[in-house]
Amino acid sequence: MSLSKDDKIFIKELLEQNNNKLVSKDDLVENNKHLVTKDDLIENNKHLVTKDDLVENNKHLVTKDDLIENNKHLVTKDDLIENNKHLVTKDDLIENNKHLVSKDDFVENNKHLVTKDDLIENNKHLVTKDDLIENNKNLVTKSYLKQAFKENNANLASKDDISELRKLHEQTRKTIIGLHKMIFQLQQRVDDLDRSREEFSFVSY
Repeated sequence: MSLSKDDKIFIKELLEQNNNKLVSKDDLVENNKHLVTKDDLIENNKHLVTKDDLVENNKHLVTKDDLIENNKHLVTKDDLIENNKHLVTKDDLIENNKHLVSKDDFVENNKHLVTKDDLIENNKHLVTKDDLIENNKNLVTKSYLKQAFKENNANLASKDDISELRKLHEQTRKTIIGLHKMIFQLQQRVDDLDRSREEFSFVSY
């Protein structure tokens, strides 16, 4: 379908009217004058430090390569491993000590020995120092005899009183001698127990 001359004129006018509403290239340039251009950025950033400036200014600093070069004389981890190959390691110790007696072996082998608890249990029937003190509370002491002697002599004791006191003194003396013997025997027993405990402790360690 071909357009008439009037149709073409009408379409042209319509296009011109619609294009008047569009922004032209010149309008864009004019409207963007206040924006920052690439040249503006370059000009304004002249005072900033550039990558080249950093490289130039950092030439005196130590680089990674400098460190590697300067540390070539130092001992590395690999050097240590290589140089320590002749040393004894933890695994070497474990392997070489397999024939030695371990703590568990010691405990197992000493089960038949007498322990401190065994001694206490087996000695429960023996007379202790506290038992002697408790059982001897009713006996006449030396201080009691001395006090009694003073009190009796204050009234000039009779011959019978002195004889009675001598008997009592002799009885008490024999009792004390018996007690001393018993204490001596008990002390020997205690010493034997201490020695047994020390021997057991030495074996346990």
